[in-house]
Amino acid sequence: MRLGSKHTAQMRAAMSAKMRVVMNDPAVRRRVSDGTKAGMRAAAEELPELTMLRTAWARSRPSVRKRFIDELLSAVYATPPASSP
Repeated sequence: MRLGSKHTAQMRAAMSAKMRVVMNDPAVRRRVSDGTKAGMRAAAEELPELTMLRTAWARSRPSVRKRFIDELLSAVYATPPASSP
């Protein structure tokens, strides 16, 4: 396992110099700032319950997801859920 940066000191210096030139433009700094603020607002508005549901969904096995969808849709369409193996 490799530790540390994948960039050499020369590469970091070159990137830093380029970013100093790019970020010198007030319009670019404003755009970056506005984008950051919008992202922070969106994250703050996210409900913790929704975050937990998304995390649980992402960590669930496909068979569990399918069973959940089947149970959910059976309630909507008033059909008994398929039996699980």
